[in-house]
Amino acid sequence: MSQPSDPAITPRTYTGEFLDENFGDIDPMVRFSQWFDHATEHNTLEPDAFVLATFDGENVNARTVALRGTTENGFLIYTNYHSQKAREMDAHPQVSMVFYFAEVSRQIRIKGTAAKTSEEQSDRYFASRPRGSQVGAWASRQSEMLASRDELNAVYAQCDNELGEIISRPPFWGGYEIVPFEFEFMQGHENRLHDRFRFRRDSQTDNYLSERLWP
Repeated sequence: MSQPSDPAITPRTYTGEFLDENFGDIDPMVRFSQWFDHATEHNTLEPDAFVLATFDGENVNARTVALRGTTENGFLIYTNYHSQKAREMDAHPQVSMVFYFAEVSRQIRIKGTAAKTSEEQSDRYFASRPRGSQVGAWASRQSEMLASRDELNAVYAQCDNELGEIISRPPFWGGYEIVPFEFEFMQGHENRLHDRFRFRRDSQTDNYLSERLWP
């Protein structure tokens, strides 16, 4: 393990503007859209990728997933309903999300509550996917034990051969909407003097209250 005195360790270089004191005056969903667009415009690699953390009753589990849309209320993802993350979200709906836009030194942390979307919403999204991804949804028994890559390829080929030209959504596959109740936006700066703003939903007014945090 490298120690702080190791000459190979160099301080990170941060780029970005300082956040104004009125940063918290704008709704955090609007701020998220602004930061997402900013990351995209600055060629951030896969800005839609984020870490989703769930709870199985004993342990926290995290993995990288893809954001597949937003609604007025929250964030959309899609998965096999038999997968580990789906089972955990069904049993323990509160989840955490982390977006990291390295190219612009920005991070967004979100806490929210996950629930299945309507079947109509899942159908619409599934219909928009490329055929290969549609076949893959039917073929995959996500999170189950797999004997070999050959088995995976064989099941995919069988599904591809048997499914028609128009492929319907598997009943075990669909979407979740994550409705946030807390956001934290961080803009990196030199000397670890980062800008951090937290937004927390007021349960009585349903409005967000914002506060600046020490870095």
